Amino acid sequence: MIGRFDGRGAVLAIAALLVSTHAYAQATAVHRAPLEEQAYPAGYHSVTVKTTVDQGGTVLPHTHPGIENTYILEGQGTLKIAGQPNRTVKAGDSFAIPAVAVHSLVNTGPSAILMITTYVLEKDKPLATPVP
Repeated sequence: MIGRFDGRGAVLAIAALLVSTHAYAQATAVHRAPLEEQAYPAGYHSVTVKTTVDQGGTVLPHTHPGIENTYILEGQGTLKIAGQPNRTVKAGDSFAIPAVAVHSLVNTGPSAILMITTYVLEKDKPLATPVP
């Protein structure tokens, strides 16, 4: 699929996002809205998502089968990536998560975090996998 979500691809992509994100997001603390999916050659695709993490919310530890690139529009939090020191991120910051790196994000600010993320993933793999 190229461009904005539409038709059968949109239903499948949204369903995959909902199933995969439910397992690692605290109930009602993390809200995701798929914005766009783009097909690429050689079995890859990108998915762009708007995510809100409520005040006090946590995106629980998880991995992706590809690269995550995120830009923080509003709020602040603590980004935890396995093998790296914790990092404070705030509005105006961006970060990249390597493929299959265990990571999480805790909202430490006085309001919600709003961020835009683009994932570059292997086609037909789940967007995310929760880590116990």
